[in-house]
Amino acid sequence: MNCKEALDVVSEALDETLEESARREFLEHMDRCSACRTYVEQIRVSVQALKSLPKSGRPNGRRAEIIEAYRKKFR
Repeated sequence: MNCKEALDVVSEALDETLEESARREFLEHMDRCSACRTYVEQIRVSVQALKSLPKSGRPNGRRAEIIEAYRKKFR
């Protein structure tokens, strides 16, 4: 597996849904490639950070005002 192939399956690898042979190739590539290991770790950290954000169902009035102001300005 090369870097492009590894990056194509990184989501499945992190979700642990890769078939066994692809998982083995992915892990072998990670052992050899520090750049991909770094990238995968950054993705893993980002996913965990996003999961830890509060799930607020409250509308954000200020956000809506800002979006509307930009829409008016750039139409």
